Amino acid sequence: GAQLLEYDTEDIAGLKEQIEADAICVHLNAAQELVQPEGDCHFSGILDALERLVIRLPGKVLVKETGAGMSPETLAALDRIGVTCIDVAGAGGTSWTKVEMHREVDESSRQIAGTFADWGIPTAFSIIAARKTCRPGTCIIGAGGIITGLDAARAIAAGADLVGFARSVFLAYREGGVHCADQYVDRVIRELKNAMVLTGAGNLAALRQVPRVYTGELFRWLSAKGWHES
Repeated sequence: GAQLLEYDTEDIAGLKEQIEADAICVHLNAAQELVQPEGDCHFSGILDALERLVIRLPGKVLVKETGAGMSPETLAALDRIGVTCIDVAGAGGTSWTKVEMHREVDESSRQIAGTFADWGIPTAFSIIAARKTCRPGTCIIGAGGIITGLDAARAIAAGADLVGFARSVFLAYREGGVHCADQYVDRVIRELKNAMVLTGAGNLAALRQVPRVYTGELFRWLSAKGWHES
């Protein structure tokens, strides 16, 4: 997101049009930038720059985190400036602060990155917060720790329109190439369908309406906000 400040809005829009892209994805990864050796930590003005881009490219801007999730306050700010597609990319999957910890050669900087290795808001809470906070019709993508089709079903039931996963596909590909990656995706789809059958959900819209019970850490997060989901 900090790189938005380096370019004129028209230049960014022009790049999208030149390559005939469907949309532009803006990453919000402050935690990673803060501990990255070459990180860009100039964050002041990002929201205004993002708003200008949203106005210039209505419905064509996806805003995503990269593994630290999004708070209700951040989600409200994005909704206020008209962002209609959000990938919450919550904590629970790849930690990019931990990645930077392993990249860092300076011991003091490595320790700082290690302090924030588990920083973030869980994916499930971020999804629920997005559905509660953002205007109807906002596309919510749930990512961060999605491994199985049951994980995908839970994310959709919590309010996600789509789910995203990268690490698991990469690991499958590394193990056995394209064939193994395809097998993994097929398994996820079968698991998702099984979860839908077991909950009586005939389609994804119905899956978002199935009864839900939240327990453990997620329940504590919801209770802290005064959100009594069931």
